Amino acid sequence: MDTAKWISLGSAVVAVICSSATLEGSFAIDRPVLSSALGSFSIGCLLILTSKCRSFLRARTRRCENELVELRVLPKPNGSRDPSPDPVDREESKSSTFRDKKVLLLVTAISIRVLCFQKLLEDRRCAVPGIEGFAPIMLALVELRHIPLWSSGERNGSVPRTVTKILRGILMSILRHMGPAMLVSSASVYISTVVNNPGSTFICPRGISFAKWTPWLQWISLLLDCLILTKIRNLLSLWQEKKTERSSAGASILGAVFLCTSIVFFLIGAIVLRQKPEFRDWAFSIDGAYFRSLGWLVMISLMILIPLIRLMEDHSVLDIVLFLSFTYSYYNILASCWTNSSYYIPGIRLTIFSATLLLFIGTLSIIYFRKAEKSTPFAIQVLSRCPRSLLLLLFVLPLIVEFSSNNFLAFHPIDRLIIEAGRNHDAWRLRAGQSKTLKEAVHEYRRRYDRNPPPGFDMWYEYATKRSSIIIDDYDNIHEDLLPFWALEPKIIRERTKDVISNKWNEAGEIIIRSGKAEVRMDISPDHRWMLEGVCEMINKFGKWLPDMDLAFNVNDESRVAVPYKDLEKLRKEGRNAGGLDLDTNREWSSDRAASWEGEDHPDPPESPFVNFSFKRTFHDFGSIACPPNSAARKKYIWDPSTLCTKCAAPHSLGPFISNWTLSASPCHQPDLANLHGFYLSPSAFKTSRPLVPVFSQSKVHGYADILYPSPWNYMDKVIYNSTLDTLPFSAKQNTLFWRGTTSEGVANYGTWKGMNRQRLVHMVTNSTFPQPILLPHPTKPTAYKYQPLLPTVFSPEAPNLHNLTVDIRFVDVGIRCAPRDCEDQKQTFALAESTDFQSHWSYKYLMDVDGAGFSGRFLPFLSSKSLPFKSALFREWYDPRITAWLHFVPVDLRLHDLLSSLVYFGGWVQGKDGHGERIAMAGREWASQVLRKEDMEIYFFRVLLEWGRLTDDRREELGFWVE
Repeated sequence: MDTAKWISLGSAVVAVICSSATLEGSFAIDRPVLSSALGSFSIGCLLILTSKCRSFLRARTRRCENELVELRVLPKPNGSRDPSPDPVDREESKSSTFRDKKVLLLVTAISIRVLCFQKLLEDRRCAVPGIEGFAPIMLALVELRHIPLWSSGERNGSVPRTVTKILRGILMSILRHMGPAMLVSSASVYISTVVNNPGSTFICPRGISFAKWTPWLQWISLLLDCLILTKIRNLLSLWQEKKTERSSAGASILGAVFLCTSIVFFLIGAIVLRQKPEFRDWAFSIDGAYFRSLGWLVMISLMILIPLIRLMEDHSVLDIVLFLSFTYSYYNILASCWTNSSYYIPGIRLTIFSATLLLFIGTLSIIYFRKAEKSTPFAIQVLSRCPRSLLLLLFVLPLIVEFSSNNFLAFHPIDRLIIEAGRNHDAWRLRAGQSKTLKEAVHEYRRRYDRNPPPGFDMWYEYATKRSSIIIDDYDNIHEDLLPFWALEPKIIRERTKDVISNKWNEAGEIIIRSGKAEVRMDISPDHRWMLEGVCEMINKFGKWLPDMDLAFNVNDESRVAVPYKDLEKLRKEGRNAGGLDLDTNREWSSDRAASWEGEDHPDPPESPFVNFSFKRTFHDFGSIACPPNSAARKKYIWDPSTLCTKCAAPHSLGPFISNWTLSASPCHQPDLANLHGFYLSPSAFKTSRPLVPVFSQSKVHGYADILYPSPWNYMDKVIYNSTLDTLPFSAKQNTLFWRGTTSEGVANYGTWKGMNRQRLVHMVTNSTFPQPILLPHPTKPTAYKYQPLLPTVFSPEAPNLHNLTVDIRFVDVGIRCAPRDCEDQKQTFALAESTDFQSHWSYKYLMDVDGAGFSGRFLPFLSSKSLPFKSALFREWYDPRITAWLHFVPVDLRLHDLLSSLVYFGGWVQGKDGHGERIAMAGREWASQVLRKEDMEIYFFRVLLEWGRLTDDRREELGFWVE
């Protein structure tokens, strides 16, 4: 056997498996034109370099051989004129012209193919899965044109032609090429359609803009792929007669093709950036992760191209594509069985069995029809010499793995989650309020936070106990918010506060506390002034015990401080070492605190620490920078949002259901969140600082370093729960999941609305044409559960179903925060409903709560009601550690793939479970009345500002409270 051919086959197999396993998270795919320009240039240079190295080594070998032979140099014949042009030279000239035309055609085809891919990325959810699997059939049709239907004897007339022989020749040619191609294509289509991850809720706006042409663009792309492969084969065939140099020449000519392609893409990029300046920042904001992904893409491409050149010496394009399709399909079958995808994807077992059988029959047909050829390709020789028992084991293995595991559940995951939620809450409640005296509270504070409480802790304790607070000890989120600031000197904190509030562009409001009274200091628009006045009203309830200080408040909805991981970890480490447990501490604030906040006035505002990223994607520039460098969010980019990333949800889930509400907000293991929320896709007002600056915010996203405080929206009763209008018992309410809202989550531009949480929610339950896997009782096993595909529209109010369980989720306005084209697209996609009075919510059993541009102000009224809240949120607030998912509310993943399964569990479709919904609704209502009152907001904020007062005091190392 030819060792080089073995290496080529092995390299191709490894490259296909690596591309299938890793390219789905490549940053390079996000910029197809730029990546094609840089990648094509790199590949072209490396192929030419490879060609030159091989030519040099071969020339050196020939010189060594020729030194052993005496060379005879023939004299040049004399003549009065130059000899006539050699016919060989004329043939070379024609061949060169022919080759140049093929190179031009190939460069054009590759360029168009990349542009098609870029367009497909915009509406990937509208793509029809499996179209790429038809490549073997198309190539088989191409090859049929070049296959002789009769022998050489029949062609020259020495052997008579007969209709039977002609038909037999046609039939054998079709069977030899179309048979294996159809079998392998069918398996590949099956795998792409079903075995891959189930579809996501990312929107396909069928019938509008470019989306309706997406399937046609897929077919065009497939034709271009076949054309590119065929033309590469034809181009390489020009060197078939030069046996000793064809591989080197092939690498050289392909290198030239890729270099020409890179020039085309550089020109396209320059034109686009000139015409659309708004893309320049995005195009050049590339980092190390992008270049690492590009390098990996280049390496995989070379691992495919170099073996391709070698294999095309004795293989047709069809042979190679069949081999690669087989490798891709078999890998995906085995991976699906290994991860037990049948647990979540309905009907997958039949698909796996069918696809495996098709691959097995297709392989046997290749061996049967092709091994009898006079010039049998090397790959066919390898297959034909494999023991049949090995081939049988190869194909039986995935079936053994798949059928050895269950594709149903013996219990419902929500049952377990409800039980665990009760246990966890009881344990937390015991720890959170175990201190019954001031001395016990001081001791617990010292134990938890390894430092003394701040001055005024006794006043805070008295304030809390007089207002019947049951949360005395657990304020860990305050400790975590303020911990990094212990690494900054008090003077630095005060200076950075002044820098934030002295520049109006920063969009931060200033509140000053002097002699126990809080007031708004700077002029601010009426849209935000009510918020700061609400803050002052809250502070003034306990302000007499606070020291003088200035505070900077975020007046926008979005988070403001995103500190990179290394910087933040360094600050946290230094903060843990600050403070102390020395009992010889001073309980009095510094006497000159007011003067320390004044500082020096500057005529010009200081340079702002914030950068403006409004209307831009923020996940990789800000959202994930607080994650560890080896986290998925830092290493992967999910460029295809059309499939559900089950690996991303797995760390915080039990099946599809959230098992860890806190972890579910972390982007670090969820790179797909970049495409699933308006805050990451296109925020409305996003001015964020990477240096640590002191900004108080009503809510924040995981990883941001804002300081949380209770929202004035709830404190000032901007949305109020009127209990006198919530008179119906839970059982008498409509069995409906209800929501009304607007498209206020982010700014819709360049199609970003298709991934926003609110839009996906409404689209899923009203316009979706994609079935969702829903966990329902097993049809034949009374105590088991199985995922079954259902269209979400089965829950439409106009479509009666079991127990009349319905979903009434609609927009009342889609014309806000959107570019003109996106506004029009949304108007065509969503049917609007009339606005409803907020108090009408209480007539429904289930209330959906989702983020807007920031936190949802509806959740606390929902929790206080007699209805059951379903909550899907990226933002977290001050009270999050106090409430427990599955005990006080129903958590919903941001991907929304669990929503309908949760709804049918509580809505009566699962026998014996409908009572759980009422118990959770009543438990949440009772708990909210104990720990989420206005008094609890004051108690929390009081403690935050005591801690902040100590942090900003020049004598903070001496300050503390202790009890003898």
